[in-house]
Amino acid sequence: MALPRLRSFGLAFAVALAAPAAAEGPIPETIWGAVEGGVYRSTDDSYFFGDYTGIKDDAWYGLANVELHGRAAWDSGETWHFDLQGSNLALDSRYIALAGGIQGLFDAYVEWDQIPRFDDDTASLAFLGRGTDLLTLPPGWVPGTTTAGFAALDGALQRLNLYRQRNALRAGVGVVLPRGLSFASDYEWERRTGRYVVGAVIGNSGGNPRTALLPERRNWQTHESDSKLRFANETAQLEIGYQNSFFDDFDDSLTWQNPYAAIGGWNPAAGYPSGFGRKGLAPDNRFHQVYGSGGYSLPWWRTRIAGQASFAWYRQDDDFLPYTVNPALSVTTPLPHGDADAAIDATHVLLRATSRPLDKLRLTASYRFDDRDNDTPRDVYIYVPGDSLDQEGIDSARARMNLPNSYRLHEGRIDVAYEIWRRTELSAGYEHQREIRSWTETDQLDDDVFRAGLRTRALRWADFRVDATYWRRDAGDYFYQAPAVWGFSPQHVATVPSDQRFENLPALRKFSYTDRDRGAVDARLVVMPFDAAAIGFSLGWAVDSYDGSELGLRQRDALRWGVDASWSPTETVTAYLWYQNDDYRSDVRGRQWTGLGDAFDSSFDWKNEDRDEIQTVGLGAEWSGFEERLRLRADYAFSWAKERVNTVANPGLPPTRPFPDARTLMHDVGFSAEIGIREGLTGRFGYLFQFLDVNDWAYDDVGPATVSEVLGLGQSMPDHAAHLFAFSIEYRFAFGIER
Repeated sequence: MALPRLRSFGLAFAVALAAPAAAEGPIPETIWGAVEGGVYRSTDDSYFFGDYTGIKDDAWYGLANVELHGRAAWDSGETWHFDLQGSNLALDSRYIALAGGIQGLFDAYVEWDQIPRFDDDTASLAFLGRGTDLLTLPPGWVPGTTTAGFAALDGALQRLNLYRQRNALRAGVGVVLPRGLSFASDYEWERRTGRYVVGAVIGNSGGNPRTALLPERRNWQTHESDSKLRFANETAQLEIGYQNSFFDDFDDSLTWQNPYAAIGGWNPAAGYPSGFGRKGLAPDNRFHQVYGSGGYSLPWWRTRIAGQASFAWYRQDDDFLPYTVNPALSVTTPLPHGDADAAIDATHVLLRATSRPLDKLRLTASYRFDDRDNDTPRDVYIYVPGDSLDQEGIDSARARMNLPNSYRLHEGRIDVAYEIWRRTELSAGYEHQREIRSWTETDQLDDDVFRAGLRTRALRWADFRVDATYWRRDAGDYFYQAPAVWGFSPQHVATVPSDQRFENLPALRKFSYTDRDRGAVDARLVVMPFDAAAIGFSLGWAVDSYDGSELGLRQRDALRWGVDASWSPTETVTAYLWYQNDDYRSDVRGRQWTGLGDAFDSSFDWKNEDRDEIQTVGLGAEWSGFEERLRLRADYAFSWAKERVNTVANPGLPPTRPFPDARTLMHDVGFSAEIGIREGLTGRFGYLFQFLDVNDWAYDDVGPATVSEVLGLGQSMPDHAAHLFAFSIEYRFAFGIER
């Protein structure tokens, strides 16, 4: 089996294993399978090229795959079976699975899965202690109020590789019980390790924060299980089950030494060398759910009713970290609780009915109810801003209250489909949603969705479908003061004049909580002018308009279209070609403001137009000959993407400089050959060339000290021209075990 990522580039180093040739008459109990061994040779060092596969270095790698199957003969009176599959066994992306059982009695499986993630190998870090939860600066560090003052930075930088690894073990069993009953249980253990870049901030206002980009350690473990009891007969089905998930983060926090000298607005102890920062990491949590589902076929109008219901509870009670890690800072008011005691209860109900009262008429109706009740205690937390100042009082702007958001959703939907003429169906549907929320700017959202579609195969040589959707959201009244009024202590709110109680601009609407009109069309036409050829055309268009918001996201458009064709002039030759164009645009309006007067002055407005264009093309061919003893395949793919940002400022603002375009270019060429050496023995050769060139102004020529208030990692975007070769031999076998 070929590597998953290489498959996506169109190179198949192996084909599906063929079952042994059929013998005349029934065969005895049989075992068959294949083993494949060989090597990969990569010619480039590239984390991006090796992402998901593990082939990241200029080196040789092993190639090892195995499959083994067994099944009792049909006339043996036995029903045992098993399957063993192993792929990429010599790589960090290995997968192995074993499944088997006795038909009508039980089935069981166990599998192991590894996925390596190689994010970046161009970063440099000045801190010591990488891979731990405490990062300190090396001896002789020279601080500065900005990165320009880090005189010892160049000598302190050391190469930093950013990678992650996910390992998963899964197992399960299913048992057939009497009277239409069955039981199944599944278990998964997952371990995630590695490093992830985060921003570590020390400071307390819009002018004095200082940041360092640091590697946060991923050290996660999850246990999940799902057990269910099922019943089924000709007219009714029922399932009840229980799920749980236990997540553990073996690290509670990340602590780092402040590389900056103390600046105005900080307590002097917050600067180097005594100043430290600390951030909490993902908390341990637990999830439980009981659920049930079922269906029943009624005796008239080919009607079936089905439903499902579940109740889940989420819990999180990790201990809070102290307000600050710096003992020199004064903390006079303790935390209100030792932990969040977070509790969420979720209820879900779905009812569905389908009916076919006439041969040409289909009806579907459904109702969905979702309720998320967040019962986390709400209290005042007087935080220490960025580990840089003494704690203030309960009437200060640092006295914040958590907002345990809850919501309740009611959704009703009805769909009708009718065959208006031969093999041509017209469909229409309507859906209404009502969402009720708490502690947000909008307490109720009403959505009306209208759908229509047409599908036809009236012509034997053509297949056409088109679907259209119109979605209208009514957000009702928008309480822009909600984050300020509910997110601060009442004592602080009382000190702020009523016309100044806002965090976001009064003219700004969060796009998920405001009125929206959405239109979308999706169409597909496939034409088969003759049996050996097919041509497909696709078109997709969608637009979101947010006219209820003067500022913020105003409009978002997406247009995609493509064409694909395949041709098989003979049984031994197949060729294909495809092209896809994607175009995304968004219109955002904002306002620069530093004081109360600016917040209502449109002369400080700016408009941002963002456009993303993506074009991809691919072509390939496959040929087999010499009685299928030789098979050749060639593929080529090209991808080009560009992001263009255009900003226009009103007269109240200084002229803007255009953002450079961000561009990505990739060529991907693959070739594979497979030759039958002798019966059961196959040789394979594969070649992949990939050229990647990425230009992104946010990374290009940005060193660790380029930004004065951010100590970066000096990362660069991936660029490579990589060659990968594969050589392997596969042996296929089959034999029977006589009684």
